[in-house]
Amino acid sequence: MWPQRTPSRAILPAFLAFSALAAIITTQDTIQPIQRQLSNAVADPKSSSLRSSGSTKTYTDLVNEDAPLPQYSLENVINAATIVQSRYALLRYDPASDKFTAYYSDNHLYVSGCAKLSYAIRQLTMIMRTAFPDRFTPDSSELVLAIEAGDYPDVMPYRVCVVKNLDAPCNKKLLTAAPVLAFGSTFAKPMFPNMIGMPMPGEHLSCFLRWATRKEVCPFFGQHTNPASSLLTWDELKPQLVWRGTDFNFISIQKAHERPKFENYYDQGETDPSVDQHEAATAMMKQHFSKLLPRWQGAVLTAESEIEARRTNTLPKLNMKFPIGKLKDAKWAEAGFPGIGERMDKSELATYKYHIDIGGGGGTTWTGTMDKLKMPGLLFHHKTVAKDYIHDDIQPWVHYVPVEADLSDLMEKLEWAESHQAEAREIAENATRFMNKLSEPEGFEELFVQHMIKPLVKVIEAYQPMNLRNDVTWSRAFQSLGGDQWTPLIECTAHDGCQELEGTKKYDDRDTTHTPLGQLKWAGH
Repeated sequence: MWPQRTPSRAILPAFLAFSALAAIITTQDTIQPIQRQLSNAVADPKSSSLRSSGSTKTYTDLVNEDAPLPQYSLENVINAATIVQSRYALLRYDPASDKFTAYYSDNHLYVSGCAKLSYAIRQLTMIMRTAFPDRFTPDSSELVLAIEAGDYPDVMPYRVCVVKNLDAPCNKKLLTAAPVLAFGSTFAKPMFPNMIGMPMPGEHLSCFLRWATRKEVCPFFGQHTNPASSLLTWDELKPQLVWRGTDFNFISIQKAHERPKFENYYDQGETDPSVDQHEAATAMMKQHFSKLLPRWQGAVLTAESEIEARRTNTLPKLNMKFPIGKLKDAKWAEAGFPGIGERMDKSELATYKYHIDIGGGGGTTWTGTMDKLKMPGLLFHHKTVAKDYIHDDIQPWVHYVPVEADLSDLMEKLEWAESHQAEAREIAENATRFMNKLSEPEGFEELFVQHMIKPLVKVIEAYQPMNLRNDVTWSRAFQSLGGDQWTPLIECTAHDGCQELEGTKKYDDRDTTHTPLGQLKWAGH
């Protein structure tokens, strides 16, 4: 539930006063009875509860409480770069030239994923100029922001901490480090309390820019309007748990999951005709289940479900499959593995009663969760070490049924839904109402204020400017703090938009070594 607090009036107009969206669409009288029933029905309700930051106050907590963030300076932003090894930028606003300039550390890897960072910077500068016109003028003070963007923060220096999934900061110094605006998935536990989850590059951030500049709700947040599913009652939805998606990796920094190799599970030579190759492959994969990528775990569970359905002449309970053409290795489809299936568009998916949003590269699915919350069926939400900004606004057992990262409780939760149809339907309807509210101007404005305006207000207020108006003087100060190891990448002005700086060296996608920026071989502009 969103806290009912008004953003700082030092920057925000009064008409953007914040209100609680969740309270509008679900009443406490509705929520509490369901939660009491579910606590009795689920074997371990604690494992399914919404993760909190516990005793650690994250910067997101402070923003939600309308409390000030720790003050920070240019030096703090430079120092915060050591948290990650790529996809981090220092974004400076210079009032004398009325320009934003983004700098990238020569000590960081410059990878293809930096495209998301560039995208976020371009759109963020437009949003800030529109939302805070009085803050960015020649009479303003300078400003420096720490920006991160990508599937998830590339915190390789803290890999051991992330693998352990600690429920505490990876380093106590992070409790007072410079705030980092993270445009992408972040970690659910407070390992990096100074990172503030922001809308992800792509549909989400584009929709926030559209609202800022045009006061329009973009189609991505629009209501689900599939005629076929809208005519179906709850009881007429297909009683299967469905998923379709790509064969992505899963939070590769953990190095805990693998994609199965076809040759390890299917006999390439002569086969015993009395042995079903699909059943044999499924049984072998189940033995290595904990090592598989979550999406492959779903495919294996589906294969098991189909094998059981053939034996009992019933409808398989699970239909989680990779569409043909979406696998890294086409031999799985050629062999007819049961975890491979036909493609489905959103209209067809919406005719099913149960859905799951299995996380991908960043541990979440940036569009899948939203799409499935809109649909009339019930969402089984994949709870992983990662989360997105909007996950803080939806509640377990109110808008979705939580499922563990390794899918170990999926069948138990599905059986609960099957035997508690009234409660399952109510949760599904809550989710649809939540998404329908976001499709309306009033609802999206609340989302915009909570996840764009409020964090920016707090971060801007926390910055301690040097108030150096002469660019040479600022440059000297920057150089004294190690600025000679940062390369200017993008420059954004009010009239000309954002441009790659003349002479900026571009990443060569053929370079697979992920070399630090200062050591790459570059092509000219």
